[in-house]
Amino acid sequence: MIIALAGASAWLGAVALHLRRRLALERAQSGRTEAALATAKAEAIQADEAHQLDRGNKTLLLSVVSHDVRGPLRTLGQMIAMTREGMLTPVDQITLLEGLDARLKDTEALLDDVLLWAKAQMEGLQIKIAPLDPALTVAEVLRQSRTLLEERHVAIAEEGTPAACLADAPLLRVVLRNLLFNAVRYGPHGGKVVMRYGCDGGKSSITIRDEGTGLDAQMVALLTQAHSHAWDRRALSYGGLGLLLVRDFTRRLDGTVSVQTSEAGTAITLLLPMA
Repeated sequence: MIIALAGASAWLGAVALHLRRRLALERAQSGRTEAALATAKAEAIQADEAHQLDRGNKTLLLSVVSHDVRGPLRTLGQMIAMTREGMLTPVDQITLLEGLDARLKDTEALLDDVLLWAKAQMEGLQIKIAPLDPALTVAEVLRQSRTLLEERHVAIAEEGTPAACLADAPLLRVVLRNLLFNAVRYGPHGGKVVMRYGCDGGKSSITIRDEGTGLDAQMVALLTQAHSHAWDRRALSYGGLGLLLVRDFTRRLDGTVSVQTSEAGTAITLLLPMA
């Protein structure tokens, strides 16, 4: 009898232990399920917020482009009307045309960036990676930018030894063009922009250094933070879209971009895979 009771007690203890373990396991599984649901809910909320923000960004982008395109057209219309009425002297006409020409060039660059951004968002880009000499790509960009450089009386200095990189030529041209345009536009009239080549950590490096007053924190974020959505009218109108293209296209080229900026100027460095 005593043996039977001892056996029953041992059996009951084993059953109780099994039940406790099963209960602990179910609680743990329940906790993991709740955590997974909470994570999924947070991700869904974050995705919805990002979607709403992206829609707002696109609306703002269209608003900025519309405003920047209408501005030069409105100025041209006013100039034509004033010329017809004999209100402008030949000197006045030349002065207005020079200012209008500069605004039209900025608008053309903005439209180019918008079209590239739209193509990247909607159709995707056909990227062909091949060995490139970065100095040759820079030379092509400088030729395309000759009018702007002459208007601003900006000198270009090239330093260092180019290191062949692996990149898509059209995308790299867009990146360098936007960085050069920003450096020239927002640097001092009659200033200098330095293009420096080299190697850094096994990567081909291209640094563009200007003598401007520096980039603010929002512009730096647009250029360097992968998920930055800090868009506003000022950022887009003053080179922000170009910086977004630089950030996006550099990432597509498997490269990185870094910024050093101060009141004495800004240096932006691209690091690309070496050929």
